[in-house]
Amino acid sequence: MTPNKGFASLALIIIAVLILGGGYWVWKNQAVVPVSVTDTNIEPPAPEENIGCTEDAKLCSDGSVVVRVAPKCDFAPCARSLSNDY
Repeated sequence: MTPNKGFASLALIIIAVLILGGGYWVWKNQAVVPVSVTDTNIEPPAPEENIGCTEDAKLCSDGSVVVRVAPKCDFAPCARSLSNDY
């Protein structure tokens, strides 16, 4: 082995160790930031907007019909009858 080949091999080994060591150091010391649901750019829909309820209806005891209303999609309350029939 000539002195030049020995020096070149040693230099390549040192460079490889420095590159691998530097890469390991960067990988080990990178910041890990936890992601939560509040970090997303998704905004909840505003009340009474962009909410689709099913189109079913409820028959009230006075014969009137009510439909589902946003935001919870519950049935609207039945109107109270002014008579005491029931």
